[in-house]
Amino acid sequence: MQVLTAIHSLLSIKSENHLKLLNTLEILIKKHGQFKENISTFVGLIIDSVNNLDILTKMILILDNKIYLELNYCKLINKITEAYIEKGDLQKAYDVISKLDLENVNTIDLDLKLSILIKQMKLCNKLGKYEDTIIFSKKIIPKQIFKFKDLKSKFERQYYLLLIEVYNESDDYYLIGTTLKNLLPGKDESDKKESFEESELIDCVNFLMISNYDTHLNMHLLKDLQQNNKDLNKLPNLKKLLDTYLSNDLITPTDIKELVISGNYSFNKKFDTHVKQLNLKIIEHNIRCISIYYDNIHLDRLSVLLNIKASDVNLESILMDMINGAQIFAKINRPLGMLNFVANSNEGGSDNLLEQWSDNVELLLSQLDVIDHLITKEQITYN
Repeated sequence: MQVLTAIHSLLSIKSENHLKLLNTLEILIKKHGQFKENISTFVGLIIDSVNNLDILTKMILILDNKIYLELNYCKLINKITEAYIEKGDLQKAYDVISKLDLENVNTIDLDLKLSILIKQMKLCNKLGKYEDTIIFSKKIIPKQIFKFKDLKSKFERQYYLLLIEVYNESDDYYLIGTTLKNLLPGKDESDKKESFEESELIDCVNFLMISNYDTHLNMHLLKDLQQNNKDLNKLPNLKKLLDTYLSNDLITPTDIKELVISGNYSFNKKFDTHVKQLNLKIIEHNIRCISIYYDNIHLDRLSVLLNIKASDVNLESILMDMINGAQIFAKINRPLGMLNFVANSNEGGSDNLLEQWSDNVELLLSQLDVIDHLITKEQITYN
Protein backbone atom coordinates (compact mmCIF):
# COMPACT_ATOMS: atom_id res chain seq x y z
CA MET A 1 0.00 0.00 0.00
CA GLN A 2 2.92 2.32 0.72
CA VAL A 3 4.27 1.62 -2.77
CA LEU A 4 0.90 2.33 -4.38
CA THR A 5 0.47 5.54 -2.38
CA ALA A 6 3.92 6.67 -3.53
CA ILE A 7 3.06 5.90 -7.18
CA HIS A 8 -0.15 7.91 -6.84
CA SER A 9 1.69 10.81 -5.21
CA LEU A 10 4.40 10.84 -7.90
CA LEU A 11 2.18 10.50 -10.99
CA SER A 12 -1.01 12.29 -9.90
CA ILE A 13 -0.12 14.99 -7.40
CA LYS A 14 3.49 15.98 -8.25
CA SER A 15 3.75 15.47 -12.03
CA GLU A 16 0.05 15.10 -13.03
CA ASN A 17 1.07 12.39 -15.50
CA HIS A 18 -2.40 10.89 -15.59
CA LEU A 19 -1.87 8.76 -18.71
CA LYS A 20 1.12 7.04 -17.08
CA LEU A 21 -1.00 6.59 -13.95
CA LEU A 22 -3.75 4.86 -15.98
CA ASN A 23 -1.20 2.60 -17.70
CA THR A 24 0.23 1.64 -14.31
CA LEU A 25 -3.27 0.93 -12.97
CA GLU A 26 -4.08 -1.23 -15.99
CA ILE A 27 -0.90 -3.29 -15.50
CA LEU A 28 -1.53 -3.72 -11.76
CA ILE A 29 -5.14 -4.87 -12.29
CA LYS A 30 -3.96 -7.58 -14.72
CA LYS A 31 -1.55 -8.99 -12.11
CA HIS A 32 -3.88 -11.36 -10.29
CA GLY A 33 -1.38 -11.94 -7.49
CA GLN A 34 -1.72 -8.36 -6.21
CA PHE A 35 -3.78 -7.66 -3.10
CA LYS A 36 -7.29 -6.71 -4.27
CA GLU A 37 -7.98 -4.53 -1.24
CA ASN A 38 -4.84 -2.47 -1.90
CA ILE A 39 -5.73 -2.08 -5.58
CA SER A 40 -9.25 -0.96 -4.61
CA THR A 41 -7.82 1.70 -2.25
CA PHE A 42 -5.40 2.81 -4.99
CA VAL A 43 -8.29 3.23 -7.47
CA GLY A 44 -10.18 5.26 -4.85
CA LEU A 45 -7.19 7.61 -4.49
CA ILE A 46 -7.09 8.12 -8.27
CA ILE A 47 -10.82 8.85 -8.54
CA ASP A 48 -10.64 11.40 -5.70
CA SER A 49 -7.59 13.24 -7.08
CA VAL A 50 -8.22 13.27 -10.85
CA ASN A 51 -10.66 15.84 -12.26
CA ASN A 52 -9.79 15.49 -15.94
CA LEU A 53 -12.98 14.23 -17.64
CA ASP A 54 -11.12 12.45 -20.46
CA ILE A 55 -8.95 10.51 -18.01
CA LEU A 56 -11.96 9.59 -15.86
CA THR A 57 -13.84 8.39 -18.96
CA LYS A 58 -10.90 6.14 -19.95
CA MET A 59 -11.00 4.59 -16.47
CA ILE A 60 -14.50 3.22 -17.19
CA LEU A 61 -13.09 0.59 -19.57
CA ILE A 62 -10.36 -0.35 -17.07
CA LEU A 63 -12.75 -0.84 -14.13
CA ASP A 64 -15.67 -2.36 -16.05
CA ASN A 65 -16.61 -5.96 -15.10
CA LYS A 66 -14.17 -6.05 -12.18
CA ILE A 67 -16.34 -7.35 -9.34
CA TYR A 68 -13.96 -6.33 -6.54
CA LEU A 69 -13.86 -2.78 -7.96
CA GLU A 70 -17.64 -2.36 -8.39
CA LEU A 71 -17.92 0.20 -5.59
CA ASN A 72 -15.13 2.31 -7.15
CA TYR A 73 -16.85 1.91 -10.52
CA CYS A 74 -20.06 3.40 -9.06
CA LYS A 75 -18.10 6.32 -7.55
CA LEU A 76 -16.36 6.90 -10.89
CA ILE A 77 -19.66 6.97 -12.82
CA ASN A 78 -21.15 9.31 -10.21
CA LYS A 79 -18.19 11.72 -10.51
CA ILE A 80 -18.30 11.71 -14.34
CA THR A 81 -22.05 12.37 -14.26
CA GLU A 82 -21.55 15.31 -11.89
CA ALA A 83 -18.90 16.73 -14.27
CA TYR A 84 -21.27 16.54 -17.25
CA ILE A 85 -24.08 18.14 -15.21
CA GLU A 86 -21.78 21.04 -14.26
CA LYS A 87 -20.97 21.51 -17.96
CA GLY A 88 -24.71 21.51 -18.74
CA ASP A 89 -24.50 18.41 -20.95
CA LEU A 90 -27.47 16.56 -19.43
CA GLN A 91 -27.82 14.05 -22.28
CA LYS A 92 -24.23 12.76 -21.84
CA ALA A 93 -24.72 12.69 -18.08
CA TYR A 94 -27.86 10.57 -18.57
CA ASP A 95 -26.14 8.25 -21.09
CA VAL A 96 -23.34 7.56 -18.58
CA ILE A 97 -25.39 7.07 -15.41
CA SER A 98 -28.31 5.16 -17.00
CA LYS A 99 -26.00 2.23 -17.83
CA LEU A 100 -25.18 1.76 -14.15
CA ASP A 101 -27.08 -1.27 -12.82
CA LEU A 102 -27.06 -0.85 -9.03
CA GLU A 103 -29.06 -4.03 -8.41
CA ASN A 104 -25.97 -6.12 -9.13
CA VAL A 105 -23.68 -4.06 -6.87
CA ASN A 106 -23.54 -5.74 -3.46
CA THR A 107 -20.85 -3.64 -1.76
CA ILE A 108 -22.43 -0.21 -2.29
CA ASP A 109 -23.77 1.57 0.79
CA LEU A 110 -27.36 2.83 0.86
CA ASP A 111 -26.38 6.50 0.99
CA LEU A 112 -24.41 6.37 -2.29
CA LYS A 113 -26.99 4.08 -3.91
CA LEU A 114 -29.86 6.47 -3.14
CA SER A 115 -27.78 9.45 -4.22
CA ILE A 116 -27.20 7.84 -7.65
CA LEU A 117 -30.84 6.73 -8.04
CA ILE A 118 -32.13 10.22 -7.18
CA LYS A 119 -29.65 11.67 -9.70
CA GLN A 120 -30.93 9.25 -12.36
CA MET A 121 -34.53 10.32 -11.64
CA LYS A 122 -33.62 14.03 -11.80
CA LEU A 123 -31.90 13.65 -15.16
CA CYS A 124 -34.86 11.68 -16.57
CA ASN A 125 -37.28 14.41 -15.49
CA LYS A 126 -35.13 17.20 -16.95
CA LEU A 127 -34.89 15.33 -20.27
CA GLY A 128 -38.61 14.47 -20.29
CA LYS A 129 -37.98 10.71 -19.96
CA TYR A 130 -40.77 10.23 -17.41
CA GLU A 131 -41.22 6.50 -18.05
CA ASP A 132 -37.56 5.96 -17.14
CA THR A 133 -38.10 7.97 -13.94
CA ILE A 134 -40.77 5.47 -12.88
CA ILE A 135 -38.43 2.55 -13.67
CA PHE A 136 -35.65 4.01 -11.51
CA SER A 137 -38.12 4.91 -8.73
CA LYS A 138 -39.18 1.24 -8.45
CA LYS A 139 -35.66 0.46 -7.22
CA ILE A 140 -36.37 2.50 -4.08
CA ILE A 141 -38.79 0.88 -1.63
CA PRO A 142 -39.89 3.72 0.72
CA LYS A 143 -41.08 1.52 3.62
CA GLN A 144 -37.76 -0.31 3.75
CA ILE A 145 -35.42 2.60 3.00
CA PHE A 146 -37.01 5.60 4.73
CA LYS A 147 -37.36 3.83 8.07
CA PHE A 148 -33.74 4.94 8.63
CA LYS A 149 -33.89 8.48 9.98
CA ASP A 150 -30.73 9.80 8.26
CA LEU A 151 -31.80 8.47 4.82
CA LYS A 152 -35.36 9.71 5.38
CA SER A 153 -34.29 13.27 6.14
CA LYS A 154 -31.80 13.33 3.25
CA PHE A 155 -33.70 11.69 0.39
CA GLU A 156 -37.43 11.28 1.12
CA ARG A 157 -38.58 14.74 0.06
CA GLN A 158 -36.49 14.68 -3.15
CA TYR A 159 -37.82 11.22 -4.05
CA TYR A 160 -41.49 12.13 -3.68
CA LEU A 161 -41.18 15.55 -5.35
CA LEU A 162 -39.57 13.94 -8.42
CA LEU A 163 -42.46 11.47 -8.63
CA ILE A 164 -44.97 14.33 -8.33
CA GLU A 165 -43.38 15.99 -11.38
CA VAL A 166 -44.02 12.77 -13.36
CA TYR A 167 -47.63 12.37 -12.18
CA ASN A 168 -48.32 16.06 -12.79
CA GLU A 169 -47.18 15.68 -16.39
CA SER A 170 -49.70 12.86 -16.95
CA ASP A 171 -52.48 14.56 -14.91
CA ASP A 172 -52.78 11.60 -12.53
CA TYR A 173 -54.46 13.59 -9.77
CA TYR A 174 -54.95 10.72 -7.32
CA LEU A 175 -51.28 9.67 -7.43
CA ILE A 176 -50.17 13.29 -6.96
CA GLY A 177 -52.45 13.57 -3.91
CA THR A 178 -51.32 10.29 -2.32
CA THR A 179 -47.64 11.09 -2.95
CA LEU A 180 -48.03 14.53 -1.36
CA LYS A 181 -49.76 12.95 1.63
CA ASN A 182 -46.54 11.04 2.34
CA LEU A 183 -44.85 14.40 2.91
CA LEU A 184 -47.44 15.60 5.42
CA PRO A 185 -47.33 15.01 9.21
CA GLY A 186 -49.53 12.14 10.40
CA LYS A 187 -51.51 11.54 13.57
CA ASP A 188 -48.74 9.34 15.03
CA GLU A 189 -46.19 11.35 17.02
CA SER A 190 -43.37 9.23 15.57
CA ASP A 191 -44.46 10.24 12.07
CA LYS A 192 -44.04 13.99 12.61
CA LYS A 193 -42.22 15.71 9.78
CA GLU A 194 -39.55 18.29 10.53
CA SER A 195 -41.31 21.10 8.69
CA PHE A 196 -44.78 22.01 7.50
CA GLU A 197 -45.08 23.05 3.87
CA GLU A 198 -48.32 25.00 3.39
CA SER A 199 -48.33 24.56 -0.42
CA GLU A 200 -47.95 20.77 -0.08
CA LEU A 201 -51.04 20.49 2.11
CA ILE A 202 -53.02 22.71 -0.29
CA ASP A 203 -51.93 20.65 -3.30
CA CYS A 204 -52.68 17.38 -1.50
CA VAL A 205 -56.28 18.39 -0.70
CA ASN A 206 -56.85 19.96 -4.12
CA PHE A 207 -55.65 16.95 -6.11
CA LEU A 208 -57.55 14.45 -3.96
CA MET A 209 -60.74 16.50 -4.43
CA ILE A 210 -60.41 16.69 -8.23
CA SER A 211 -59.42 13.01 -8.60
CA ASN A 212 -62.00 10.34 -9.46
CA TYR A 213 -64.49 9.68 -6.65
CA ASP A 214 -63.90 6.49 -4.67
CA THR A 215 -64.94 5.87 -1.06
CA HIS A 216 -61.90 3.66 -0.41
CA LEU A 217 -59.37 5.87 -2.18
CA ASN A 218 -59.55 9.66 -2.37
CA MET A 219 -62.56 10.11 -0.05
CA HIS A 220 -60.96 7.93 2.63
CA LEU A 221 -57.74 9.98 2.44
CA LEU A 222 -59.64 13.28 2.55
CA LYS A 223 -61.52 12.16 5.68
CA ASP A 224 -58.23 11.12 7.25
CA LEU A 225 -56.79 14.58 6.53
CA GLN A 226 -59.90 16.25 7.93
CA GLN A 227 -59.74 14.29 11.19
CA ASN A 228 -56.00 13.98 11.82
CA ASN A 229 -54.16 16.87 10.17
CA LYS A 230 -53.97 19.75 12.63
CA ASP A 231 -52.17 21.97 10.11
CA LEU A 232 -55.49 22.41 8.28
CA ASN A 233 -56.52 24.81 11.06
CA LYS A 234 -53.81 27.19 9.78
CA LEU A 235 -55.63 27.29 6.41
CA PRO A 236 -59.27 28.15 7.31
CA ASN A 237 -60.45 28.60 3.69
CA LEU A 238 -59.07 25.21 2.68
CA LYS A 239 -60.54 23.55 5.79
CA LYS A 240 -63.94 25.09 5.10
CA LEU A 241 -63.90 23.83 1.50
CA LEU A 242 -62.85 20.33 2.61
CA ASP A 243 -65.50 20.19 5.35
CA THR A 244 -68.20 21.20 2.88
CA TYR A 245 -66.98 18.73 0.25
CA LEU A 246 -67.18 15.87 2.79
CA SER A 247 -70.59 16.94 4.09
CA ASN A 248 -74.07 16.37 2.63
CA ASP A 249 -74.51 20.07 1.86
CA LEU A 250 -74.74 21.57 -1.62
CA ILE A 251 -71.84 23.67 -2.89
CA THR A 252 -73.28 26.38 -5.11
CA PRO A 253 -70.88 29.32 -5.57
CA THR A 254 -71.80 32.01 -8.09
CA ASP A 255 -68.35 31.55 -9.61
CA ILE A 256 -66.38 28.30 -9.26
CA LYS A 257 -63.16 30.35 -9.11
CA GLU A 258 -64.24 31.56 -5.66
CA LEU A 259 -63.37 28.07 -4.35
CA VAL A 260 -59.91 27.99 -5.95
CA ILE A 261 -57.00 27.90 -3.50
CA SER A 262 -53.77 27.79 -5.49
CA GLY A 263 -50.86 25.58 -4.49
CA ASN A 264 -47.47 24.91 -5.98
CA TYR A 265 -48.85 22.51 -8.61
CA SER A 266 -52.65 22.79 -8.39
CA PHE A 267 -54.42 25.71 -10.11
CA ASN A 268 -51.06 27.05 -11.22
CA LYS A 269 -49.66 26.29 -14.68
CA LYS A 270 -52.71 24.19 -15.60
CA PHE A 271 -55.23 26.60 -14.07
CA ASP A 272 -58.04 26.21 -16.64
CA THR A 273 -57.79 22.40 -16.70
CA HIS A 274 -57.91 22.17 -12.91
CA VAL A 275 -60.82 24.65 -12.64
CA LYS A 276 -62.79 22.60 -15.19
CA GLN A 277 -62.08 19.41 -13.22
CA LEU A 278 -63.04 21.06 -9.91
CA ASN A 279 -66.29 22.27 -11.44
CA LEU A 280 -67.09 18.68 -12.53
CA LYS A 281 -66.35 17.30 -9.05
CA ILE A 282 -68.52 19.96 -7.40
CA ILE A 283 -71.42 19.02 -9.73
CA GLU A 284 -70.93 15.32 -8.89
CA HIS A 285 -70.83 16.13 -5.16
CA ASN A 286 -74.07 18.10 -5.41
CA ILE A 287 -75.78 15.28 -7.34
CA ARG A 288 -74.76 12.78 -4.62
CA CYS A 289 -76.21 15.13 -1.98
CA ILE A 290 -79.47 15.54 -3.93
CA SER A 291 -79.80 11.75 -4.27
CA ILE A 292 -80.00 11.53 -0.47
CA TYR A 293 -83.04 13.82 -0.21
CA TYR A 294 -84.95 13.14 -3.48
CA ASP A 295 -86.67 10.04 -4.85
CA ASN A 296 -87.09 11.67 -8.27
CA ILE A 297 -86.44 15.07 -9.75
CA HIS A 298 -86.98 16.81 -13.07
CA LEU A 299 -83.75 17.43 -14.98
CA ASP A 300 -84.58 21.14 -15.37
CA ARG A 301 -85.07 21.44 -11.61
CA LEU A 302 -81.83 19.52 -11.07
CA SER A 303 -79.99 22.03 -13.27
CA VAL A 304 -81.36 24.89 -11.13
CA LEU A 305 -80.22 23.22 -7.90
CA LEU A 306 -76.80 22.54 -9.41
CA ASN A 307 -76.56 26.17 -10.58
CA ILE A 308 -75.62 25.16 -14.13
CA LYS A 309 -76.92 25.89 -17.63
CA ALA A 310 -77.93 23.03 -19.89
CA SER A 311 -76.12 24.71 -22.80
CA ASP A 312 -72.82 24.84 -20.86
CA VAL A 313 -72.78 21.38 -19.26
CA ASN A 314 -73.86 17.98 -20.62
CA LEU A 315 -75.75 16.95 -17.47
CA GLU A 316 -76.99 13.65 -18.88
CA SER A 317 -73.44 12.55 -19.69
CA ILE A 318 -72.32 13.36 -16.13
CA LEU A 319 -75.27 11.40 -14.70
CA MET A 320 -74.52 8.38 -16.89
CA ASP A 321 -70.86 8.38 -15.80
CA MET A 322 -71.92 8.58 -12.13
CA ILE A 323 -74.42 5.73 -12.55
CA ASN A 324 -71.85 3.55 -14.34
CA GLY A 325 -69.29 4.37 -11.65
CA ALA A 326 -71.76 3.42 -8.88
CA GLN A 327 -71.61 6.92 -7.36
CA ILE A 328 -75.40 7.07 -7.46
CA PHE A 329 -78.15 4.52 -8.20
CA ALA A 330 -80.67 6.06 -10.58
CA LYS A 331 -82.53 5.75 -13.89
CA ILE A 332 -83.06 8.49 -16.45
CA ASN A 333 -86.54 8.81 -17.95
CA ARG A 334 -85.80 10.72 -21.16
CA PRO A 335 -89.42 11.15 -22.43
CA LEU A 336 -90.47 12.76 -19.14
CA GLY A 337 -87.11 14.41 -18.51
CA MET A 338 -86.95 12.88 -15.04
CA LEU A 339 -84.21 11.38 -12.93
CA ASN A 340 -85.49 8.57 -10.66
CA PHE A 341 -83.23 7.58 -7.78
CA VAL A 342 -83.51 3.89 -6.91
CA ALA A 343 -82.44 1.99 -3.81
CA ASN A 344 -79.09 0.23 -3.92
CA SER A 345 -79.94 -3.41 -4.58
CA ASN A 346 -76.65 -4.45 -2.99
CA GLU A 347 -77.23 -2.50 0.21
CA GLY A 348 -76.71 -4.81 3.13
CA GLY A 349 -75.59 -7.52 0.70
CA SER A 350 -72.28 -8.70 -0.69
CA ASP A 351 -70.94 -5.19 -1.42
CA ASN A 352 -71.56 -4.16 2.18
CA LEU A 353 -69.74 -7.26 3.43
CA LEU A 354 -66.82 -6.51 1.12
CA GLU A 355 -66.72 -2.95 2.41
CA GLN A 356 -66.63 -4.17 6.03
CA TRP A 357 -63.93 -6.68 5.15
CA SER A 358 -61.87 -3.97 3.43
CA ASP A 359 -62.19 -1.67 6.45
CA ASN A 360 -61.15 -4.51 8.80
CA VAL A 361 -58.11 -5.34 6.66
CA GLU A 362 -57.14 -1.67 6.60
CA LEU A 363 -57.44 -1.49 10.40
CA LEU A 364 -55.35 -4.66 10.74
CA LEU A 365 -52.61 -3.26 8.48
CA SER A 366 -52.48 0.00 10.42
CA GLN A 367 -52.11 -1.99 13.66
CA LEU A 368 -49.30 -4.03 12.10
CA ASP A 369 -47.51 -0.80 11.12
CA VAL A 370 -47.68 0.37 14.75
CA ILE A 371 -46.41 -3.01 16.01
CA ASP A 372 -43.57 -2.99 13.46
CA HIS A 373 -42.57 0.51 14.59
CA LEU A 374 -42.58 -0.53 18.28
CA ILE A 375 -40.50 -3.67 17.58
CA THR A 376 -37.95 -1.62 15.60
CA LYS A 377 -37.83 0.91 18.44
CA GLU A 378 -37.17 -1.87 20.97
CA GLN A 379 -34.43 -3.38 18.80
CA ILE A 380 -32.71 -0.01 18.44
CA THR A 381 -32.95 0.57 22.21
CA TYR A 382 -31.37 -2.81 23.07
CA ASN A 383 -28.67 -2.44 20.42
